[in-house]
Amino acid sequence: MSNVDNSDGDEVVDIVIEPYSNMLYKSKTLQDKKEVDDSIAAIKADPDQTLNVETHLNYILYFLISNNKLPVGFKSMNAISPWILYWLICSLMTLKDPPVSMGPGMTLEKIMSKIKEETLLKLRKFQYNISTQLENDNDEPLHSGFSGAFMQIPHLAPTFASVLTLKLTNNLDQFDFTDIKQWFMDLMSKDKRTGAYELKTSTPIGEFDARAFYCLLVSARPCQIDLGLEYLETIWDMLINSQSDLEGGLNGHDKDQESHGAYAFCTLSSIIIVLDQLRVLKPEKYKNKRLHDFINIDKFIDWLAHRQDAVNGGLSGRHNKLVDGCYAYWVGACGSILKIYGYINPINMSMLKSYILNYSQDNEDKNPGLRDKPGMNADFYHTNYILMGLSLCEYENDMYLPDAYSDAMDIRCNELKGKQVHGVNPVYGLPVYVIAQLE
Repeated sequence: MSNVDNSDGDEVVDIVIEPYSNMLYKSKTLQDKKEVDDSIAAIKADPDQTLNVETHLNYILYFLISNNKLPVGFKSMNAISPWILYWLICSLMTLKDPPVSMGPGMTLEKIMSKIKEETLLKLRKFQYNISTQLENDNDEPLHSGFSGAFMQIPHLAPTFASVLTLKLTNNLDQFDFTDIKQWFMDLMSKDKRTGAYELKTSTPIGEFDARAFYCLLVSARPCQIDLGLEYLETIWDMLINSQSDLEGGLNGHDKDQESHGAYAFCTLSSIIIVLDQLRVLKPEKYKNKRLHDFINIDKFIDWLAHRQDAVNGGLSGRHNKLVDGCYAYWVGACGSILKIYGYINPINMSMLKSYILNYSQDNEDKNPGLRDKPGMNADFYHTNYILMGLSLCEYENDMYLPDAYSDAMDIRCNELKGKQVHGVNPVYGLPVYVIAQLE
């Protein structure tokens, strides 16, 4: 405590300077961080720890092919059925040479054939079809985006998950995407008050955030939907004006908002995808441009570097937040993208790999699936994104573009022996070999 003397004779003010150690027990964030740090410190990290492939494989296949119902705690996920398919199938196809042992004649090829067939049947229920009355009085189906469950309105998030799942199972040619472009156009609107454009996740109502850009752009490419120059430049203007002035993160639509790891990923990937197309559509303006011509790379790298815990190597999504295994992809992919495009990756990928293998999987009790952090249960979401994050760590020095201005879909990977996972395209969220073999 210190006394402040006031020469004017006013009352003396006492200022209490509280030790940081005392503050620790009054801040919920710091209390939670201490608890997480203690639980992580109690686990002895093994530098030679590997991925428990068979354990995680059984977890994935149990829900994919055995017709088992979701656990009670997963019932709230019934409205995101396409996401569950994407997380599980992408997890399965990210594993390299999984040791399938499910009885006589049950080969991986037969499993994938069954998954392809069942995926087609399920996703047909979720594509939004509207019967429109034409002049000749014939009813024709209007194929819009995908919904999260049967009889719901279409939304960009389940559309993204559905398109990637169809890509993974080689089912894209079984769907009609003729009319989905008009739905994409309808999602773009102009604010009557400000005159600014907004891209919503759904219509007539929907959110307006970085997911909208990313989910739409990634969905459009495999479906070969030409969005047109004007539409792309409208998106582009929003993307490159969303970098936080304060933090340097990429926020998708509002530079005044707190930066977030997943939104930063969506924005960075969207910038990459749109710039690839603008170089072709408007070469006189964009052909020789690179990322640093549009965003402050140094500030972004600095913000990204602060996402990694210096002790355990895990990644967080925001300042003063806890580490979470899913950011191995959301934030780790930002670092990988920067490196692929010739910049510095500020994430220590070796430390991140150690976090994944020692703390995001249960090595003591061998519980299946991958988790946020010790003390948390595994789930489909974390299993997928942590496996993809592990891939980014494994292939840190083996991902590349044929040339500096190649399309992001052309990202290549030197598949190496001894790896337990396949290389993953950090922009599109699919194994590189899947994109290559299904082009």
